[in-house]
Amino acid sequence: MQLTTASLVFGLFCLLVHLERTPTYTIDSYFYLSKAKQLASGQGLRTTWNDGIDAKYFPGYSIALAPVSRPGKLYIIVQLIAYVVCGRLMIQIGRAAGRDSCGQFLALTALLANPIMLKWLSLPMAEGVALMLCLVAVALFLAFLARRSILSLILACVIGGFATITRIEALFLVPVFGLLAAPEKRNISWRWLLAGLVVFFLPLFWYFLWLRGTAGAESAYISEFKSTLPTADFLKNLAYNILVPFGFMHWPVRSFSASELLSVTGLAGVIWIGLGECVFVGGLVAALAGRLGPRLRATSILFVTYAFVHSFWYYRYERFMLMALPLAAIVWASAIQEVCARLLPKRQHVLLPLIQLMIVASGFYFGNFYSLRHRAALQQDTGGLRFREIAAAVNSLNSESHSPVLTDLGPHLAYHLDAHTYLDTGYKNYWKRAFPPERTLGEMERLGIRFVVIKLKVNQWFEEHAIPPEIQSRFKVLTESGVSILEYTPGAVSDS
Repeated sequence: MQLTTASLVFGLFCLLVHLERTPTYTIDSYFYLSKAKQLASGQGLRTTWNDGIDAKYFPGYSIALAPVSRPGKLYIIVQLIAYVVCGRLMIQIGRAAGRDSCGQFLALTALLANPIMLKWLSLPMAEGVALMLCLVAVALFLAFLARRSILSLILACVIGGFATITRIEALFLVPVFGLLAAPEKRNISWRWLLAGLVVFFLPLFWYFLWLRGTAGAESAYISEFKSTLPTADFLKNLAYNILVPFGFMHWPVRSFSASELLSVTGLAGVIWIGLGECVFVGGLVAALAGRLGPRLRATSILFVTYAFVHSFWYYRYERFMLMALPLAAIVWASAIQEVCARLLPKRQHVLLPLIQLMIVASGFYFGNFYSLRHRAALQQDTGGLRFREIAAAVNSLNSESHSPVLTDLGPHLAYHLDAHTYLDTGYKNYWKRAFPPERTLGEMERLGIRFVVIKLKVNQWFEEHAIPPEIQSRFKVLTESGVSILEYTPGAVSDS
């Protein structure tokens, strides 16, 4: 119990440090945060750039962040709450499922110290909150089965439905609910379950209708799935999805030389793979074969099914398996208990806490290792620019008029600006260019754009946007340090 509490406290400390010190986020984060900021200010689920329409990212996380989005980085509180609640519910669900206290604490620490959990809750990303909502829904559904409380069923379906518009993987709650209800099917009215199912799908139905009405299109993920399905490397994706919960997200060392194996990283890797990966895979196989009982077999089937379905996506990412980590943690905990019971039955009281300590230590080590590496990669990908400082300079210059801003720095800068922003570049299927470069002058006049923030050289930007020499004098270069901030003085310019 003491080790579990210490793991929770240390995990919270690690998350707080990473959340506070990470200067640049993933692209997804800026969409979530921008829509939360707009929703909190009464502008609806819109971004602060271009036409404000986002057909890609589901709105649940932004809705959850909206109450704390205005004071700045209070989303940190939401991430920390998600971490604590996930831990608390792992114990509650384990107890309701009849697991002993040792198994509950082993599964809990395997979840809290998992590197995937630490890496992705240390950023404003939706997976942690979605997992929390799913665990709340499962706990409420178990309460419904225990007490036949219709209120618990409705709440489980409402919260589960909200989870589906946070991460679509929450649809996996349907088979989870089905397996939990199967033993009680003769004692439960099918009308209750049907009503719960309708309630469960209402948020998703609302979202698709809202998206059709505002964007006039289906979810970008649906279009992306249709177009990329033929390119999915299914077998590699499946193997990765099954192995990654207790494996490496990517190799932490370039090669396993003798010196590296004797380093802290090498030793932590041996522990994590030996006690984590090997035990988990062996336990998964044994559970699927029915060697660990019917409940563990059902749990392992759910995990493999989740990994199987996600393998149809065209690329693999450890983040996609975060919502299946509780299932993996339960399988691992049961497997390690079985191993210890068979090998050293009289020493379990010593061996299990020792293994728990080693898994916690190696898991936290790699969680921090990958979080630091990810932070550095995000900075490197954006040229090491300090977007908050750049935005503060622009906001200071634009404090009176709040005129729209044109930038080629994407949502990374647009989120931090006080004024509405138009993006001067497009990037894959994440965002589009606001307007063609040859129309820049006319659009600046029409939209009232008074500031341009660019990483291009000023002369290069003038050339690419066909700015005539006689018009260039209207652009005053206010600062040029890594990026250029141009103040534009309007004039009578016809749209070309």
